[in-house]
Amino acid sequence: MDESNWAVPTAKGQALADEYGIKFFETSAKTNLNVEQVFFSIGRDIKQRLSETDSKPEVGSYRGLFL
Repeated sequence: MDESNWAVPTAKGQALADEYGIKFFETSAKTNLNVEQVFFSIGRDIKQRLSETDSKPEVGSYRGLFL
């Protein structure tokens, strides 16, 4: 691929994502490349994190029936 017109070279974007421990996507708002995929990926990650936190009781919290 010709990266001469890209705002951020692939290697630089990948290195930053690696540094922060996050996913890396090559996208283009101009051509709509991977834009939808990024939003779906974010949504899936949020949904997964919410389900993980819902299943773990907080420290010091009580769950159950109080009489």
